[in-house]
Amino acid sequence: MSGVHDVAVGPDGDIYIQTRNSAIPQAAALNKYTSLAPQAAAPDFTGLSSWTVGGMLGVSRSTETSTSEGYSMRLGAQIDPADQGLTDAWAYQTFTIPVGSTHNQLSFNYRVYTNDVIANSDFSVLIYDGNGLEKLEEIVHAGMPAANLMPAAGTDLGWRTVSFNLDAYRGRSVRILFQVRNLRENAQGIWALVERVELHNQHGLYLPLITR
Repeated sequence: MSGVHDVAVGPDGDIYIQTRNSAIPQAAALNKYTSLAPQAAAPDFTGLSSWTVGGMLGVSRSTETSTSEGYSMRLGAQIDPADQGLTDAWAYQTFTIPVGSTHNQLSFNYRVYTNDVIANSDFSVLIYDGNGLEKLEEIVHAGMPAANLMPAAGTDLGWRTVSFNLDAYRGRSVRILFQVRNLRENAQGIWALVERVELHNQHGLYLPLITR
């Protein structure tokens, strides 16, 4: 499959994968997963079948996006401040960076809402090896800075855009993991949105057709 891979929640609600040509072997494509872990509540997995998800806080599709169009993936859910215990929500995909490719750039947008400081409740994005056993990189660690006072309920940290070069992992399978965590028993809660998760390389970004 091609050197361009795009993974996103499309306007029809599907998370989709598309490639540009047939020059790169099948293994280079982003792998599709279905939910393997139990959820706190029955989520709407429409459009999220390409992700492996889990955690007591739940993962679902959301209409809240940076452009007010399409869908995003929501980790956790809006909640009033209250002791949350040691809980989390997470989603990942595994893919291969093609040998010989250049400018392999991972990009995505995220938005965090929090009731607590980062030492208690956080959002992170990590790169693991393809089996999920070894943490290779932490791309994002976000939340309300610990030096601040306790935030107001549902403090919105705004949309952020991240771009990260993956050339160091050419020829390897890697896993991208998005997660929100309540790190202490008395953590007051956090949730986050993720959208436009894209991987592209020297061929440029190809915007695919949306399929159901």
